[in-house]
Amino acid sequence: MTELLAPASAGDGAWRRTSPIGVLFFLGRALKQLLSSFSNLAALAAGTLVLVKQHPLLAVSAAGVGVFAIVAAAVLRYWYFRFTIDGERIRVRQGVWRKTELDLRFERIQGINTEQSLVFRMLGLVTVRFDTAGSAGDEGALPAVRPELVAVLRQRIDAARHETGTAQSRTASRDNAEVLVHLTSPDLLRVGLTDPSALRVALLGVAFATPFGKVFEDAVKAAAETIEASVTELVDLGGFVVAVVLLGSLLGIVGLFVLGSNVAAFLRFSDYQLRQEDNALRSRAGLLTRKETVVEVGKIQRLRVVQGLPMRWLGHSRMQILAAGVRIAQQSSKLTVPFVADRELADIQRRAFAPEGRRLETVPSAPGYVAVSPFAIWPVVLWCGVLPAGLGAVATSILFGPAGLWCLVWVVAVGVVAWQRWRRWGYCHDDDGMVVRSGFLGRRTDAFLFRKAQYVALTQSPLQRRRALAGLRVGLAAGNVSIPFIDLATARRLRDYILFKAESSARPWY
Repeated sequence: MTELLAPASAGDGAWRRTSPIGVLFFLGRALKQLLSSFSNLAALAAGTLVLVKQHPLLAVSAAGVGVFAIVAAAVLRYWYFRFTIDGERIRVRQGVWRKTELDLRFERIQGINTEQSLVFRMLGLVTVRFDTAGSAGDEGALPAVRPELVAVLRQRIDAARHETGTAQSRTASRDNAEVLVHLTSPDLLRVGLTDPSALRVALLGVAFATPFGKVFEDAVKAAAETIEASVTELVDLGGFVVAVVLLGSLLGIVGLFVLGSNVAAFLRFSDYQLRQEDNALRSRAGLLTRKETVVEVGKIQRLRVVQGLPMRWLGHSRMQILAAGVRIAQQSSKLTVPFVADRELADIQRRAFAPEGRRLETVPSAPGYVAVSPFAIWPVVLWCGVLPAGLGAVATSILFGPAGLWCLVWVVAVGVVAWQRWRRWGYCHDDDGMVVRSGFLGRRTDAFLFRKAQYVALTQSPLQRRRALAGLRVGLAAGNVSIPFIDLATARRLRDYILFKAESSARPWY
């Protein structure tokens, strides 16, 4: 099988399979699809719980059948997965019952991203993902191929696109690439402390505890009895001791979440590097699974910078670089810089938009953002504050009398949130592009070039029409960017200018 993957045979047009180790790729993808939906997890947990309690032997048999079915499906998907490479394209055939064939022409492939699990690294194999504007997810993935084949594909893709004039040739070697960001171990600790994944771990724990809680019912009861006895003894020792123990327990729980977040940061971003190789930005990271993401500068559609409160205190941000067809939710396709200083952030933005957008400022704390109208506060207060609070006050007053008026406090809380969100909204622009800022406690900026716009739309609510205001929405190949409640005349001028830049530019948007 090794000779079938050799670079020498990469262009003979013959259909071939990947390495048999590719079964692990299809097995992992099947498990990921099974576990990606909470409804699937809840149904699986509930069914398992009922079988374990009522029919243990049947539960074991069902588990065995399920494992066999998943493994058999992975083997069949590998067996029917084939690909061929000729001088102009790569074609992929897959599917057991429903056959599909994907035809990717070299000049349409925007980049090649690679991923190596621990097993693949030991065997010298790699999974290749093709980044195209029209596909998403693993549609164009080649699992368990040799790195030499990846090098040949990169050369052919660059050559094909250079011949058609869709991109400049990228001939720089990795040895003379310029390192823009390199994260050290202290940086990874800061990523773990500022990453919201700890909250996701907590929510995931609650989700799993809900369906599986009864399985450990006896253990929970025993633990509750032990805790009750311990609390009784502590009360006898005094209130100060109780407070110290409770505070220590709370810190212990928080410490577990922080530890989990730090472990996740080291697994995902260990030895992180962001480099520029001529016309491409390349990131590589991972402790067990090594992932490499490449985005050509000409393909960049949007830069997103996220700065939560912890990140703001540390003077750093998180940056996401999105090419055409990539959305914010697609973790595998976007290039992420998890921890970047303001100075490095400005340098990356300059390189990503060069030679345009030199006066744009993507740093969330930078001055110069134009605020939106304060009337942006009122729709949130009305629909999220006054309406539910009024209904709640009427309903609770009928049941509990004047005490139901306390529901009106909700209007004040919503008003504070809406005011804080309004303070974060803002935008700035130069002759080439725009940056839109938003957020609540933290800040988020989205930057793009005008010539990348796919469409521009003005929106007006009844309140906006009365106040001569409008919302501006710009559609990009990597999602939409919106500015609410700006002056109508300004919105029209921006719309016309963005459309003019998009239509008159001789540079491609992709």
